[in-house]
Amino acid sequence: MNFTDMKISSRLMLGFGILTLLIALMGGVSLVRTNHVAEAFDAVVHDRYAKIAALNSIKDGMNQIARLLRNTLIMSSPGDIKAQLDEVEVVRKGMAEHWNMLHATVNSEKGKALLASAEEARSAYVAVHQKFVGLINAGRFDEARAQLLGELRPLQMAYFAGVDGMIAHQRAVMDEDARQTASDIVGMKTLIWLVGALAVVIAVLMSVWIIRAITRPLDQAVSIA
Repeated sequence: MNFTDMKISSRLMLGFGILTLLIALMGGVSLVRTNHVAEAFDAVVHDRYAKIAALNSIKDGMNQIARLLRNTLIMSSPGDIKAQLDEVEVVRKGMAEHWNMLHATVNSEKGKALLASAEEARSAYVAVHQKFVGLINAGRFDEARAQLLGELRPLQMAYFAGVDGMIAHQRAVMDEDARQTASDIVGMKTLIWLVGALAVVIAVLMSVWIIRAITRPLDQAVSIA
């Protein structure tokens, strides 16, 4: 097919067809890239940040339990002591919900390894914690005080370290997701500019091609006349 012999209507249809394809390509690429950015943003907000919030809530609960346990050693009223221990159980139930959420949502191998390590520290702490509560309930406050300072405190610090390790990991993953999202946005902008520039160049070339198809016969007619 000789493009120089094409009718003006055919040239117009070809030109608008190419531009339509470029516009569709630009829209399709933008949609795909936008969906990818949206998925990454959703992961940061609803997955990474949610895990960090849960882990920080666990740390808050650990600190609250530590204060409540210390209170049992300075209180003399059995009713007040019982109220502190009851509050400990309420806090522990809330922490258990956060742990259940983490077990259900942590998927990476490193995340699972850190979760297992934190759970091991948690189990060791809880075992001694229960012994401490038993001593308090039995009125053996001197033994409970010795256990708090001698055995429970180091286990609590190891528990904190396990949770802090998970927080550091989740923050690193979230930061990487944020960097990848920023890179995707830059790439999307670059691609849109390139496709847009290509569309402009093709539009100009098609315009020249169509204009020449119109003016050439006119020039020939004028020269013959």
